[in-house]
Amino acid sequence: MKKFYKISFFFNIICIALGILLYPLEAHAYMDPGTGNALVYGIISLAGAGIYALKNIFYRMIAPKSMSQTTNAISKEQTRQLVIFSEGKNYWGTFKPIIEALLHKKIYFRYLTQDIHDPALLIDSNYMDSRYIGNGSMGAFHMNHVNADILLSTTPNIGMPGYPITRSAKVRCMIHVWHSFGDFAYAWYHRGGLDWYDTILTTSSSMEKQIRLIEHKRNLPAKNCVICGVPYLDGMHQKAITADAALKNDGKTILIAPSWGEKGCLSVYGTDFVAELAQAGFTVLIRPHPQSLKTEKALFDSFKRKLAEYPQVEWDEDVDGFASLQRAALMISDTSSVRLDFAVLYQRPVLSLEMPLAGLGGYEYADLKELLAESAMEQEIGRKVSRAQMSDIVTIVREVLDSFRPETFAALRDKYAANFGHAGEAVADYLIAELQK
Repeated sequence: MKKFYKISFFFNIICIALGILLYPLEAHAYMDPGTGNALVYGIISLAGAGIYALKNIFYRMIAPKSMSQTTNAISKEQTRQLVIFSEGKNYWGTFKPIIEALLHKKIYFRYLTQDIHDPALLIDSNYMDSRYIGNGSMGAFHMNHVNADILLSTTPNIGMPGYPITRSAKVRCMIHVWHSFGDFAYAWYHRGGLDWYDTILTTSSSMEKQIRLIEHKRNLPAKNCVICGVPYLDGMHQKAITADAALKNDGKTILIAPSWGEKGCLSVYGTDFVAELAQAGFTVLIRPHPQSLKTEKALFDSFKRKLAEYPQVEWDEDVDGFASLQRAALMISDTSSVRLDFAVLYQRPVLSLEMPLAGLGGYEYADLKELLAESAMEQEIGRKVSRAQMSDIVTIVREVLDSFRPETFAALRDKYAANFGHAGEAVADYLIAELQK
């Protein structure tokens, strides 16, 4: 602790010294606006780079070894061949099976994260150089200058105008791996979110049709599409196999899993249908999208107050969400890709509530709606419920549960989730093949 305070003291002294040096003093001189702007911009850029460097040194000095690894066995050349970028621990489920496969195959790589609580920082391996690069502008500054033969990420929007992370000129090939899947997964990316990527690791053959349609409409160069599957399902599948018996489906638990924002079913339909299900004797689990807990907390607090009188209504705000998925006999959602997680993993039905799709020109949906209109996915995994049918929601739930046959879901895994159970290894094998070219 004393070491921490000494380092903190010197860090503060350095910052104060910089502040004094940069403090504007009175000067009897004239400088034209253009030159002045250029000079100010240059000073700010230099100051930003200096602060970033000091902050990086500071974190290295106070963090444990595993939080800032620079293992001697890994050379700079080895770590810049493959770089994995993560926005944070919410995406650990996707990266974990890929990282495990790379380490098992003894492949050197660098892992960069914007979250100091990312579980990957706790891995101590001679083949993995894991670093916390800072969040916000500091993390973006690092990524904008990253040097990599291959950059793998789940993050859309990289390179888009206005997005803080640009595509580094030092990156040869940028590869996107999905952290969700299903016919609507791509539809809810912001328009142009994958335009700067070279390769897309798709979850199934149906996703390539969407990518090719976008390329055709915007006259974009063809991306390399490789079917690898859904890596985060690897771990979830193992959990489902070894689950505690207390989490087993009881036949009367309904999971409501809304998207966040204006496309969320609770935002559109409110909570009346939840109360009806509770009154009918169902246990109702509500699992808000993690983003809703950040940006819509007031709205969901109001939902909680309205439903407080129903003891049958439970709330799940855990990052994992595994327990709720395991318990539920049926899911109610909107256009969220979590519907496929549930149907494919547990082979149980989903009710997809009809959603108003006007005013979504900022999403890829605007260019994909004709293709998605032909999708049979919502009927394959359960039933689509229109707004007019919401008054009969209790009856519909009972009908679907009574008519449900698990064997009808067996083919869905092959159709929507390639390499089920070992997608992480499939991604690792593809990356290794690319590195060897």
